[in-house]
Amino acid sequence: MLSFYNVLEKYLIFFKKACLDPSSSFDGRESVTFNGSRVKLENIFASLQDQEIQDKFKDLKEKIKYSDNDQALELTTSFSDFLLEKTSYKFDVARIMGFFVDFDIIQKNVFELFFLEAVSFTATADLHTYFEKKIEKCLLISMEDESSNAKELLFEQFKEASNFVVNLFDHSRHTVLFQKLENAGLSDDSLCLFEALNKSNNQISSEKLSQLKQSLDAIDDIFNSREVDIFSEASNVDLLKSSYDNYRLDMKKCIISGIFSLESQEELEVKFINYEANFLESSDLGNNISGNFRSLLPDILKKINNTTDNNQESESLFFYNRLQQRNSSSPEVQHQVERS
Repeated sequence: MLSFYNVLEKYLIFFKKACLDPSSSFDGRESVTFNGSRVKLENIFASLQDQEIQDKFKDLKEKIKYSDNDQALELTTSFSDFLLEKTSYKFDVARIMGFFVDFDIIQKNVFELFFLEAVSFTATADLHTYFEKKIEKCLLISMEDESSNAKELLFEQFKEASNFVVNLFDHSRHTVLFQKLENAGLSDDSLCLFEALNKSNNQISSEKLSQLKQSLDAIDDIFNSREVDIFSEASNVDLLKSSYDNYRLDMKKCIISGIFSLESQEELEVKFINYEANFLESSDLGNNISGNFRSLLPDILKKINNTTDNNQESESLFFYNRLQQRNSSSPEVQHQVERS
């Protein structure tokens, strides 16, 4: 069975892709028409900036929270009629409002409302296509075993992934940030997309994101180059692989989080120390290879410092001293560092 994270990371990539090309998503939805013909996204933007429309929409969002189904339909129909009168476009407001599970997080204005519904629909369709074989397998299981809920569980994960992203998405911030990630070559990195969505910091410069891309590539290069050496003396390869993969993932998450939260180099290094200590402990590496493990951290620090600020490179000269003085470090870990 797929984990929720597996589904979410794919949905994020498809959602970002749809956000960067919203017209393709919107044009196929037919949510807005003019004399029976579909209307392009760019054609409705200007007409929806009217202050009276914004005020009416704000009023609709407030009233619909406390309405039953019949009242909600009446409210959305009335607002659709108002939009038709104001813009000459027919908006399918009822269908779009029905897309949102939580009315408290409905977008700030009408344009963003229709934008989000369109890109979410496209992202979900792409998600279904990507997991087509999984869906077919679940359907087959359900046909063979009527008591199985495999299909329902899978589609519930799809829905939860969509709701998760929709609840965090802010049009003005995230569309800008998604484009910056695209330009930096990070738009298909689900870790970066998740951090961008969660932190909502669109003030990060393109230069910083370019440096982040270099740092992440360097992490992969270092971990890949050391893999043969580290695994050569392993007594439990499966355990070591799991711990090594988690170590790599933790380091990448740490670097990404550091960029978005603007952590200092000192703060990052402390986290790096902890992650390597956790790796040694979880893999039982120190006990298995008799203290011959050579730390990855000096190479990682050197690469990261080179991709951020060459003036910071001297800080790594104090790295071992700080690590050895770290009270929480286990004797085994300090012994490994002294030998590296």
